Amino acid sequence: MATTEQIESAQRKLERARAERDSWKGSNRHNYEMASHLVAALEKELARLLSEDGH
Repeated sequence: MATTEQIESAQRKLERARAERDSWKGSNRHNYEMASHLVAALEKELARLLSEDGH
């Protein structure tokens, strides 16, 4: 079962990763793509935590 702290931590990481991804948009395609992969992985992790917690 996921704790509130784990969920909040995952949300913060996802927000930071999205901001970093967006900062690369239009300037460096490779870095943007790598950051997009990280965002996708963090979204999956957050979804897993939320499903464990029953949200």
